[in-house]
Amino acid sequence: MKCILLCCLWASFLLLCPLRLLESSEYRWEAEAGETLSLVGPYGVIWSLHYGDAVDRPYFHPVNTTRGQLLTDYKPVDHPWHHGLWFSWKYVNGVNFWEYLSQKNHRQKGEIRIQSVRLDLDSVEAVSAVITMYYFPDREGAPVLEEVVTLELHAPEEDGSYTIDWTVQSLALEPVELNRTPIPGEPDGKFWGGYAGLSYRGSDAVENLVLVDSEGRTDPFNDFGRHPARWFLHSGEFGGSAASIAILDHPENLNHPVPWHVSNLSPTKEGPRMTFMNAAVMANGPIRLEMGDELQLSYRVLVFDRAVSPEDMDQAFESFARKPEEKPLKEL
Repeated sequence: MKCILLCCLWASFLLLCPLRLLESSEYRWEAEAGETLSLVGPYGVIWSLHYGDAVDRPYFHPVNTTRGQLLTDYKPVDHPWHHGLWFSWKYVNGVNFWEYLSQKNHRQKGEIRIQSVRLDLDSVEAVSAVITMYYFPDREGAPVLEEVVTLELHAPEEDGSYTIDWTVQSLALEPVELNRTPIPGEPDGKFWGGYAGLSYRGSDAVENLVLVDSEGRTDPFNDFGRHPARWFLHSGEFGGSAASIAILDHPENLNHPVPWHVSNLSPTKEGPRMTFMNAAVMANGPIRLEMGDELQLSYRVLVFDRAVSPEDMDQAFESFARKPEEKPLKEL
């Protein structure tokens, strides 16, 4: 059974009532026991983190700006396994943990089981969630991978921007190969291959979308070129107003600067517009871990209720790169 721990005073009270950041603050945290943690502002929910028994992996949806502009899409008809803002490996020892078995059967061949969730709500400026989960290639067998996800969730700045720091620590419980759909030049390679890891599926209502990376590359990105970059930015008009979302790859990550799997595809008969951003850490090849090996990856997600410049993003990356790395807490 999943264990939910709250590391704060009056935990049972906080599960039932919102926790205000400050007496004069416009924002508050809201926790629904065993299900969600949300940040709420004057325009409603800004983001919700889902980790309950009904989910197959932790994810954020909606992800809004502080002014209420929706940035994410959840379970679109073309890719119902896309969950707003989420992290998942694709193949673990050859078993698919990414796609569902079919459009109607919303289960993966493998199973991710969330074992415990630790929420630390005893803070004014930020809260954290530590989620421990296991990857089961065989639902009746033993897990092969333990994963501890640490999320540092920051209150909005005065300009309305906010930050989600996302660290994933994977521990191999036996020899593990993390793999992805092969890319062109490999046997059975696909032009759309290479993705897995931290991903963002954007709202199909975005207009005038601009994609730009740290190396100055801009549209078009529909070649799935898997170009390496320190950060990647989606900026456009959501609900008629400018907004931006970016993912930053920490310089200590494996394969930094990470290749990016990005798409900006027009609507088709089969589905809505597809805007997608993935920090494709193993785009150029699988990752192999021996029993006992650990892999740690750290990212920063930034959300703005305005357009931002590459210079702004470079400054944000330098700030992130200086952030001291800490090992995530782990439930025993």
